[in-house]
Amino acid sequence: MSLNRKKTLRQVTMTKVTHVNDPEGETIELDSKNNYSRKAIPPLTVNGKIIKSYKYNYFPIILNKDGSPWREGILYIIAKANSDFNYKISTYHSIMSDLTHFKNYIDDNNIDMFSFPKMKLLRPTYRYRNYLLLLVQNDEISSHTAKRRVSSMIKFYRYLAEENYFKPLNPLWNERDLYIKTNDAKGSAFHIKKVTTDLKIIPSPNYDPFSNEIIDEGRLRPLPKQEQLELIETINNTRNTEMLLIHLIALLTGARIQTVLTLRKSHFSKPIDISDSSFTLATGHGTSIDTKKDKNLILIFPKLLYNKIRIYTLSERYLNRVNKVKNHEFKDYLFLSNRGVPYYLGKESLKSSNTQSNERTMHNGEAV
Repeated sequence: MSLNRKKTLRQVTMTKVTHVNDPEGETIELDSKNNYSRKAIPPLTVNGKIIKSYKYNYFPIILNKDGSPWREGILYIIAKANSDFNYKISTYHSIMSDLTHFKNYIDDNNIDMFSFPKMKLLRPTYRYRNYLLLLVQNDEISSHTAKRRVSSMIKFYRYLAEENYFKPLNPLWNERDLYIKTNDAKGSAFHIKKVTTDLKIIPSPNYDPFSNEIIDEGRLRPLPKQEQLELIETINNTRNTEMLLIHLIALLTGARIQTVLTLRKSHFSKPIDISDSSFTLATGHGTSIDTKKDKNLILIFPKLLYNKIRIYTLSERYLNRVNKVKNHEFKDYLFLSNRGVPYYLGKESLKSSNTQSNERTMHNGEAV
């Protein structure tokens, strides 16, 4: 089995070749006789505000099994990032994980990714698609995962073909136009044109109308009251204050993990009014608190829970964690590990160039 793997670079800065006498340039020596000068690509600004940066934190790349960079994969992900005004780290890691799976498949089966013979089923795009279908049939992956991986492969090949990195002798796949009827905000009907291919995998609904599960990025089942009590009792017995508060907030406010873990100490800095029974907190777009798709939501904290959080922020346990934070930007996070690192890095923190020097992986709540 091939050992191509995804690797995360803590920070990548895009550069361009410049004149050797450019004061902002940096000389790069290729060998004893050859060198060139480069400098960082400046950010795009509008009215003094940065709308596009060419510095990327926790940037994913793919390494071949011999440890060398996979040229085509890296060219693709760099081009994609440079043309994207909303560089979302989790999306890019998902893409590169999919392409790592594809790369391992073609290497394991000695498939030339640029060879597109006349027989359709021998082309790498169709072979990989059929391999994914086999994994679905064997219950090794879900049909949704297979669909996503095919989509990642199609976008990768489309880029290589459009940029003339290769010219296939036969079509990569067969395409056709698809028109989807929809309505605008005023109710007027119109059609959206989409291009579909014969590689498309249609996920099986596998929906049980009698199930009490919620389909939300997986099958979720609301916990009955007794199970909630047992959960809290189990966590309380571990004597882990952070885990107890995290779960209490999630249970009592309904917040997702990325929302709970991006709460800030400053949100709980003032005592709650004695006449109030709860505390409301805005989250999502325009705040420092992450939500799914940046949707604006209001969290309602019961008074008792709010006071427990305030007591925690004043405790020696919390202050010891804050004192270990090396990046000033992280000092306001409510939930920090015992090494002074946020359990989950918020979107704005991930965009910052001031990443903590001793951290080589991004944190997305895996400790919870």
